[in-house]
Amino acid sequence: MELWIGANHLYDHEVFAMSRILIKFAVCLFLSLITANAQPVFNQPESVTFDTERDRYLVSNTADGSIVAMDTTGALTLINDDQTSCRGIHLDGALLYAACDAGVAVINVVSGETQATFAVPGAVFLNDVVADTTGSIYVSDSAGGAIYRVDAATGAVSGFVTAGLANPNGLLLDPENNRLLVCSFRDNTPIQAISLADSSVSVVVETTLSNLDGLARDADGRIYASSWATNSVYRFNADFSGQPEVFSDGHAGPADISFSEEEGVLAVPNFNGNTIDFLDVPALTASEDALPPQESRLLVFPPYPNPASRVVTMSYELSKATDVRVTVYDLAGRAREEILAGRQTAGEHAVRWDTDGYAAGVYFYMIDACDTSHVGKMMVVR
Repeated sequence: MELWIGANHLYDHEVFAMSRILIKFAVCLFLSLITANAQPVFNQPESVTFDTERDRYLVSNTADGSIVAMDTTGALTLINDDQTSCRGIHLDGALLYAACDAGVAVINVVSGETQATFAVPGAVFLNDVVADTTGSIYVSDSAGGAIYRVDAATGAVSGFVTAGLANPNGLLLDPENNRLLVCSFRDNTPIQAISLADSSVSVVVETTLSNLDGLARDADGRIYASSWATNSVYRFNADFSGQPEVFSDGHAGPADISFSEEEGVLAVPNFNGNTIDFLDVPALTASEDALPPQESRLLVFPPYPNPASRVVTMSYELSKATDVRVTVYDLAGRAREEILAGRQTAGEHAVRWDTDGYAAGVYFYMIDACDTSHVGKMMVVR
């Protein structure tokens, strides 16, 4: 059973009235369930980032080279389609840096115009891209085993690291330690660090994980890595101590993940599924302060499948015998179905919701148990 480590436990019924729930979950799961003649769509989405100033997500599509924006209702807008392929993206104000076949494209996400394209001579397959606060852009070349540095002002390119890396993929800026963190698309890949001061390469932690694509950091400093080998996202402690834990699984080619501190959400683009998964990541300190005593705890696992075309299974664990109520709400906050109302013993339980007769769209479920409430979201597809 998949453990929903990032489960969002809500404890104040009044605070989390349905009107607040709709605000909390305004950024909902959106699928490319669009008719064949509708545009734009997710087309092998590789990278996603949250555009704070404009309250939307930006997504790069590898298959057609487009950059699309998704607003809080799930509607998609085409931003730019000048490139033949776009992979990693990094947003700096109104400028989006995109790793493309032609080099690093600089796209104004307000006007949609490509302001420049910096060619990277010698590059084989540019993949992920990040930028620091000094005007340097760093881009990984997975097939070439290199990291290039590009001057954002002039477009001048230099080989930042040309040895010591094998299939480098995801990049994460670690400004506190003046370094880049790198994961690689290979078996038993370590998490490596590159000093921004002298470009030296070191190993942060050895792992048994394979085919890692993206890296992200949450508000508490914990590091997340996406793996194509297991279609999972793993979480490391902030200091990389101990073993990584499975944060979520069941993805479809999870690519360049990103964390939005404003939303408290980890976004996972599914390259092979043409979807984006949005996973709640409660702040560690807030979770610790809010958790009820061990003898009265509700642990909720992700609903499965999600999205669902017919039956959704919701699983949870009770630390003690208690009254349980499971209710499904629609997007307007109306209670549509009470799935369970009764007393259950301590341990793991599962309830099933048959979506037959319900329209496609976003729904919420609330589990009341152990003197707490948990609210989650589901997508019904047809």
